[in-house]
Amino acid sequence: MAGGEAPFYQEVVAPRIDGSGEIRRIVQTRSAKYDYWSEARASPSPDGSQVIWSSNWHQVGGPVADYVARVSWPGTAARK
Repeated sequence: MAGGEAPFYQEVVAPRIDGSGEIRRIVQTRSAKYDYWSEARASPSPDGSQVIWSSNWHQVGGPVADYVARVSWPGTAARK
């Protein structure tokens, strides 16, 4: 662990629930700890094809914005 951070620190990850144990790193949140609203929170879409998360983009006390990323797994068709 670099700098004493826990694994997946400041990252949004998606674990496969098929028993394979695979974990996919989706994004780095780049959030600076400041208050409750600056903490990164992520939510997947109902079908798991996208994830939305919030970040203050490492600006302490700065604005918090929402971001969306598409999630794809090898061997699955990409959804549009």
